[in-house]
Amino acid sequence: MLTRSHRRRTALALGSLTLVLASFTGCGLSSATNRAYTPAAGAVRVESQVKVVGAVVVSAQEGSGTFIANLANSDQSAPVSFESLTDVSGEATAADFTAMEIGPGGMLNLAEDGGVELTGDFGPGDALDLTLAFSTGDQVDITVFVVDDDGFYAGFDGSGDAETDTEPETETGD
Repeated sequence: MLTRSHRRRTALALGSLTLVLASFTGCGLSSATNRAYTPAAGAVRVESQVKVVGAVVVSAQEGSGTFIANLANSDQSAPVSFESLTDVSGEATAADFTAMEIGPGGMLNLAEDGGVELTGDFGPGDALDLTLAFSTGDQVDITVFVVDDDGFYAGFDGSGDAETDTEPETETGD
């Protein structure tokens, strides 16, 4: 009977060891934690000379918003200018803006420069198919999400500044 009990314990121990080893193989060399990954809140496009990183449209109200992104010039010898922004679907129209230069090997942070104002039939939660055009003739097509002007993006929507009244109204009695 001791032999049978010993075999049973050995079998259980080997079975447990097999389960433990099997669970570790799920975290092997090909797991997602070992692959390159760039977490970003906004859309990313890096296939052209100008890399577009963290692109979103920040919207404080339906029908308007501000496009922001980081634009990086990978050409180390010549500047490039961001010249236009268009919506492929026609849901949004970009306000006119002066071309913005990105120096050789430089970066342009549109959030710091006020972004590009958009108006149209969109609001937070929507996605817009935008095309950015540059002085080199390159165009970058990118789908960006419209996010609320709240939390991390609070204050980035410059499109509603004129309409937003932040002063409380006070009544004066006679």
